[in-house]
Amino acid sequence: MVAAQLVEHVTGQRLDQALKSGITGPLGLTDTGFTPKKWLSSADQAQRLVATDARSSRGLLRGIVHDDVANHLGGIAGHAGIFSTAADLTVIGQLLLNGGTYRGTRILSEALTQRMLTNVNAGLPAVDAERPNRTSDHGLGVVLNQPWFMGRLATKGTFGHTGFTGTSLLVHPGRRLVLVLLTNRAHPNWSWANPDPVRVAVANLCA
Repeated sequence: MVAAQLVEHVTGQRLDQALKSGITGPLGLTDTGFTPKKWLSSADQAQRLVATDARSSRGLLRGIVHDDVANHLGGIAGHAGIFSTAADLTVIGQLLLNGGTYRGTRILSEALTQRMLTNVNAGLPAVDAERPNRTSDHGLGVVLNQPWFMGRLATKGTFGHTGFTGTSLLVHPGRRLVLVLLTNRAHPNWSWANPDPVRVAVANLCA
């Protein structure tokens, strides 16, 4: 929530509006945004919005954020609620891979992009009892060198981001590789709740 308030303070726009005017609009990403039921046609909703949770007290969720806190905030929050496609997320990966530009459109300065991808936790221990091979390496908005989901693609320069339900973005600068994996640990049930082995298997296959 703090991140969302900061964006709104700097841009003078609500978080979803800032996302559209500053990133998705200039990049032409028409399938990325908050509250997709408000901007997708009824036909598109039925065909393209996958179910996100069958166990929720709110019933079967489709096109509605899984996170309860984000839902209470109207589906627009800094920590959850953005819907997208693998194709659009690949563009975000390419943007960061190219130093803040994509097909001639600059979204982030090269200096800011470099700062994002620099480890700010150098020398600090990692704390994650569930993932003993986790490193503490972290940039601004991305994690770095994390074998627990990057598998054999993990290097000091490899960066990415993961989501609770099993989504992940992995970028390997040395290979010029962008890998997007969209899985769902919460649907159709929670009996297979750990997405990490699948993340590692796919990364190892690419490696």
